Amino acid sequence: MKEKSLYKPIVFELLADKFTIKELQDAYEVILGVEIDNRNFRRKVIAKKYVIALDEKQVGISKKPSQLYRFSKEMYQKTYKESYLINI
Repeated sequence: MKEKSLYKPIVFELLADKFTIKELQDAYEVILGVEIDNRNFRRKVIAKKYVIALDEKQVGISKKPSQLYRFSKEMYQKTYKESYLINI
């Protein structure tokens, strides 16, 4: 599962339809068993065309609510090339 999660979008199936970058990062960290640098991960993920920012933020959070995102399977299939989904 570790290797497959780097080049297939299986991690998005483990998340809710709307997720935060932190939730995505946490999922990758658990699967890969490594700690990932926050800034680099955020920059790389936001640059992906298939991770779409929504005009929504988390609800019911006492601190500053985070931006929500969704995974676009259609965009992923259009832009997919034989390479790593995420480089860590």
